[in-house]
Amino acid sequence: MDREDTFFANRINFFLVLQSMLLLSYTTVMYSDNDRKFIGILINIFALVITGYFYILFRRTKKYLEYLREELSLADPIYCAIWDNRKYLYPDKEPRTANWLLGIGLPCLFSTIWMVLLIVYINFFPIIFLIIFLLIISIFIMKHKIP
Repeated sequence: MDREDTFFANRINFFLVLQSMLLLSYTTVMYSDNDRKFIGILINIFALVITGYFYILFRRTKKYLEYLREELSLADPIYCAIWDNRKYLYPDKEPRTANWLLGIGLPCLFSTIWMVLLIVYINFFPIIFLIIFLLIISIFIMKHKIP
């Protein structure tokens, strides 16, 4: 279980470094004197695609970690007692872990940021409806357990 947690943490670190580099390159293009609107749009679309890829990757890794947690709780009674205590603290919903917050919350946050930057950069405000749709989907995903 420790190895998979390390993989998950390394992927999140890589995701955050990649997003920061993309934001840095985007702001460099945005504030340059040259007319490079097309390059800024390409960086933005690439960042949205990368964010979607990492969202899928994080969901898959999170599901695998949940599977390992269930297997470990069957094999180890102490771990089972700890997990049952956690379920007792949150009886009405599944307890949110740091892996859930990092794996699901960060890609939703970055996709929203990139969509807002795309709207501001190309001055195309009908995309606002798309952002509202994505926000509704992300809220739905956060409130309901979707496989």
